[in-house]
Amino acid sequence: MTEFETLISSRSWSAYPWDYPSAIYLQFRSDSSAELTFGYGQTIYAVIKCRFALSEPNKLTLFYLDSPAYQRFKGFKPSPGCESRTLRYSLAQHTVAFEVPYEGPVMFHWRLTVDRSPFPDGRMLPDIPVPRDYYGYREELESDSETVVSNDVIGEAKY
Repeated sequence: MTEFETLISSRSWSAYPWDYPSAIYLQFRSDSSAELTFGYGQTIYAVIKCRFALSEPNKLTLFYLDSPAYQRFKGFKPSPGCESRTLRYSLAQHTVAFEVPYEGPVMFHWRLTVDRSPFPDGRMLPDIPVPRDYYGYREELESDSETVVSNDVIGEAKY
């Protein structure tokens, strides 16, 4: 499977999936569109629409698009000179399992790591560090699964 196929085949790439109030995730689609969502608590701070392209070696370029308002997010329009951002990334098969509050045990099979925030610069996000690791290929586990489930595998969200 190519890296493009790996990115688009996961429904979403979640940061801090073990942290119940966190809703920070990236979604990549087969038509090269993407959506970057940053939510925490009961607030969505950003839903950025963009296009994406992969280039060698391990570069992910996000081309930001006008994004409509949603909840607290007032919308976004890329400013001149800030229409795109190129990130260095790595994709690795990285299986982790843990308990998600109110949902039960889950397992993720891939990790996407970026060298800096995929979100555009600006004051739209709260004062919470933007994660660099995102987990994809989520699998629900049976509650009586023999798989070892531990939050220690990943750690705690660091705000």
